[in-house]
Amino acid sequence: MLANRGLAGIDGTLSTAIGAALGRPHSSRALALVGDVTFLHDHGGLVLGPREERPDLTIVVVNDDGGSIFAMLEQGDPTYADAFDTLFGTPHGVDLASLCAATRTPHWRVESVAELEHALGSPAGGVEVVEVRVRRDNRRALDTALRGLGA
Repeated sequence: MLANRGLAGIDGTLSTAIGAALGRPHSSRALALVGDVTFLHDHGGLVLGPREERPDLTIVVVNDDGGSIFAMLEQGDPTYADAFDTLFGTPHGVDLASLCAATRTPHWRVESVAELEHALGSPAGGVEVVEVRVRRDNRRALDTALRGLGA
């Protein structure tokens, strides 16, 4: 288990995942779990030279079209709903499949648990991206419900 700069750092996350997967002795498939904003911040890490080694790495991108993770913090309180998207939600509307195509990185888009299980159970080899589409409008309520399960 590795993380950049605590768990909040997004600089170089994909590059770190690729390097960590390459650095594993007798490397087997590795997984990296990132949010969409983190993926966008370091998608240049998918640009590998033609003679560069490629690890078996599946990058799972949780795509909610922005930073809904911030909805769980104080600024996500309904009191601040009018300003939340502009200041914290950061919707981007980027087509991740097109970004992956530009770097010839295999890409799967999944929208259900069954599709995710299939994608993770059928690795293509090399670096690949599994994009998990999720809603962003229910993040605060979902977090509250999940925290209630642990009580």
